[in-house]
Amino acid sequence: MRPRVPTTSSLRRVATSPAWWLALTLLVLNDHVLKRAFPGALTGKLSDFAGLFVAAPLLSALVARTRRARIVAYVATGAVFAAINVSPAVAEVVERLLAWRIWTDPSDLIALPMLLVAWRRYESLAKHETSSAAIEGLRATRLGWTERLAVALGGLACVATSRWPVDVPPPWTGELQITGLYAETYEDESDRREDVRIRRLLPEVELDCEALATRPEETVTRRLFAPVERWSLGHRELLQFITGAGAGTSRECDVIWLEHDEAGVALVRWSADVAGRVALERNGDAIGWVEEIGSNLIVRRSPRAPIPARTCEPAPIPPSVDGTWPTGPYDTRYAVQAEASPDGCTRVTLAEVADPPPVPAEPGDWGDELPPELPEVPLRPSTVLYACGYPAELFSVFDGPVRIVGVDPLQLEQLDDDGTLRASLVVSETDASGVPSFLRATRIEECEAANACGEIATPWRVELAPRLDAEWRAEGTGGFVSSDDLSRVQVLLAQSSVAVDRACVDGVGELGERFVVAYATRVPVVPEEPMEPVEDPSDEPSDEPTSDEPPTEDEPAEPSGDEPSGDDPLPAEEPGGGA
Repeated sequence: MRPRVPTTSSLRRVATSPAWWLALTLLVLNDHVLKRAFPGALTGKLSDFAGLFVAAPLLSALVARTRRARIVAYVATGAVFAAINVSPAVAEVVERLLAWRIWTDPSDLIALPMLLVAWRRYESLAKHETSSAAIEGLRATRLGWTERLAVALGGLACVATSRWPVDVPPPWTGELQITGLYAETYEDESDRREDVRIRRLLPEVELDCEALATRPEETVTRRLFAPVERWSLGHRELLQFITGAGAGTSRECDVIWLEHDEAGVALVRWSADVAGRVALERNGDAIGWVEEIGSNLIVRRSPRAPIPARTCEPAPIPPSVDGTWPTGPYDTRYAVQAEASPDGCTRVTLAEVADPPPVPAEPGDWGDELPPELPEVPLRPSTVLYACGYPAELFSVFDGPVRIVGVDPLQLEQLDDDGTLRASLVVSETDASGVPSFLRATRIEECEAANACGEIATPWRVELAPRLDAEWRAEGTGGFVSSDDLSRVQVLLAQSSVAVDRACVDGVGELGERFVVAYATRVPVVPEEPMEPVEDPSDEPSDEPTSDEPPTEDEPAEPSGDEPSGDDPLPAEEPGGGA
C-alpha cells in the first residue's frame, strides 16, 4: 500500500519556504500598491505568476495526502485559472461564487509554467517521506503558528486579489456610485477619460419597487427621465446618486439610465437600503458596465418607449369635467341639459331656476293692501361644462331642477318641493374591492401599454358576474342598468398604474388600482291612494219629498232663511249706508 504523506508535513514545507513567503509578499504588494503606482501589462501579469506559485502548493498541502491527490490539486488549480481566462461564462460564475473581480484574458495563460516550478520546489520532497516511523511521528505533531499563519495569509491573499481594483470610498446605504474606467491590468490608461451619458428619474415619478426589481426595463419608460447629463469620468473618479429621504423624495427605490458609446445602454436600480457601485471596466478590447458593489443592479436594456395598445380595447377616457362650476348658493336649483358628442365628452348645460314668489293662502289675506313687491333677482347666465368620460345617459335620471352637492367627486340631487329625494347622480373612486358586487373585474394583461406621459397602465375588463337572477343587464360600454330601469351604474375608469409622471398626468397619476364608478338612481313615485267617501246619515233616503222636488199647489213652498217673508219688517238702513 502506498504510504500517505501527512498534511502537517506538507504545510510545514510550505510555511518554512522563503520562496513561498516571497511570492506571497509580491502578490499582496503588487495587488494593492504596484498596480496603482505602475498600471500596465507587467504589474497585471505579475499577480498571475505569484498567485499560481502561492495557490497550488497551499491547496495541495490542505487537501492532498497522496501523490495522486497532489497532482489533482495542481491540475485543478491550473484548469480553473485557464478556464476563467478563456471563457467569460466561467469567469462570471466564479465571480458570483467568490465575489472576485475577474477579467477574461487568454494572454494570462503565460503564467501556467509556474505550476511546474512550484511542483519541483515542494512536491518532489514528498518522495523521501515514506517511512512509517516518519509518518507516525509527523502525524503526532500539531500545527504551529507558522503553518497557521501561512494558511490564513495565503488564503486571504488569493481570495482578495484584485477584488476592488481601485481605492475609492465605498458607497453608503441608499447610495449608488458610477465610476470611470479602471486602468490597471492592461496598458497605461490612467490619463484616459470616458464620456458617459446619464439620465435621472424625474422627481415627480413614483415607482412600484417590486415591479422595478423584477422587470425594470418594462416598469419605466423614456418619458419618465430628465434630460440627459453628459459627464467625463477619469481614473478613480465617480458620481454619486442617492435615494430615499436623503434625496428629498418619497421613493424607496430609484433607477438611472446609463449610456456609453462602447459599453452600450444599461439601467441601474437600487433602493434605500442598498449600497451599490457600477464601473466602466475594460475586458479585453471591450469596455463594459460592471457591478463592483451590489448584486443584480444592472439590466443591459433600454427603457421601453411609449407604445399604444393596438390590438386591445380602447383606453377609457379619464373622467374629468372641463369648465367652471356655477357659484350659486347651496340650495340653488339648476335645470340640466346633457348632449352627447362623438369625442366622448358630454356637453352639460346648467341653467339657474328662479324660485316662485310666495303666494298668499287666501286671495283676501292682503285686505285692501296690495301684496308687497319682492326685489327682482337677476338669474345668472347658463353654465356650460364638458364632462369627458361621462355618458349623457347618466343625466337622464333627472326630469326636474337639481342641486349641486359635490363637484370632486361629482354629486347632483333632485328634490321635490317637500324635500323628498327624487333622483341622484353620485361618482365615487375606489379600488377593485369597491366595485359593486354584481360586477366582476379582470386585468387585461396583454393590453398593458405606456402613454405619452410615461404612465404604464393595465386596463381592467368589468362585466356582469354570473348570477342566478337577472337583476342587471349590460348596456353600452361599461354601463349596467337595473331590471326596473331606475338605477344605472357606469364604470368610467378601470385601470392600474405602475409608474406615473405626475407633472404630465394631472389628476390621474395614481399608483395601484383605480376605479371610477358613477351611480345614477331615480326614486319611483308612489301614487297616492284615493280617499274613500264618508257616509252621512242625512243622505239616507226618506219618504218625505226632497227639496229638489217642486212644491205642489196645495203645499206652498216654505220661505228660505235668506229671503224675508212678507210679515217680517225690513231692516232699518244704517246711517251712511247706501240705498
